[in-house]
Amino acid sequence: MPSPLTPATCLRRCPKLVATEVAGETVVLDISQGFYYGLNPTGSRIWTLLREPRPVGTLIELLQQEYDVEADRCVADLEPFLDELLTARIIEIDS
Repeated sequence: MPSPLTPATCLRRCPKLVATEVAGETVVLDISQGFYYGLNPTGSRIWTLLREPRPVGTLIELLQQEYDVEADRCVADLEPFLDELLTARIIEIDS
């Protein structure tokens, strides 16, 4: 199934979640559903960048600069990760 994301799609954290850092990684908790989701250091950085709503294109630009990665590679790695977070309801499309 193709991703619903475009560079203009604005994403944000789901507001009902609680997150904390543990040993350099972020653990996101949904207390009402009783689940947690662990983010590695790169995922943690994306979580931090989504402290405020941001378009996917901006995320790509920021990550390219920070990780010195080519745009195609950044998109190829980022898009499935964002889709996974959307499916898990950790982030949502900001309307």
